Amino acid sequence: MCQSLSRLISKYIRTIQIMSRIFVKRITNPTAATLDSIVAVVTRAYAGQKAIELFTGGDLSLTDSLWRSQIRAGLNSGEVWIATDGTEEIMSVGVWFGPGKELYDTREVQEYLTLLSEEGKNWWTHSYRPNSLKFFERCLGKKTRKENWFANIICTDPRYEGRGLATSHIEAVYKRAIEASSYLALGAAGTSLENFYLSAGFWERGRTGDGTTDWVCFVKGNTY
Repeated sequence: MCQSLSRLISKYIRTIQIMSRIFVKRITNPTAATLDSIVAVVTRAYAGQKAIELFTGGDLSLTDSLWRSQIRAGLNSGEVWIATDGTEEIMSVGVWFGPGKELYDTREVQEYLTLLSEEGKNWWTHSYRPNSLKFFERCLGKKTRKENWFANIICTDPRYEGRGLATSHIEAVYKRAIEASSYLALGAAGTSLENFYLSAGFWERGRTGDGTTDWVCFVKGNTY
């Protein structure tokens, strides 16, 4: 009994030690190996989600190209942040675009769209993009939709969730937003993600969907 209690206490102490040594870094000029590691983390984090099938036009062989294009766009036109506790080089990733910038305006994403089938391109062009633009303009206002720091990717390797990694790099970007009199914004779907963002200090600005597959706009900071 005492040995079991001792093991539990030791495990708890190790967990606290890991959480206390999270390192956050903005990636600006990654090596090919580092870029591959970032893509791998994002791929594992979003594996199995319905959105991947939609974003690839049903061709899951394009998954690597999908994430690589968005991460490269973040490196060239936005910001890419990572967090780790030292267990692995990269454990959590955030891709953000500051005021006046948008992922889907980038050359990298436009190049990715050329890989899609005609049906896939049609979905992006005539369904996803116009509907998402309308949604975020309704939530954030047409004028202010691009006046924030918008996250297109926030994820943690499933093996390392619950360690405060994503929260750490979110806070790093939030500080930049506050310094620039801006705020954070993003879209999320799924109860677990909604609960996470609420716990990270975001609040709901708008919602669309059928109640089962809701898409929620979250913001953090002063939007006025």
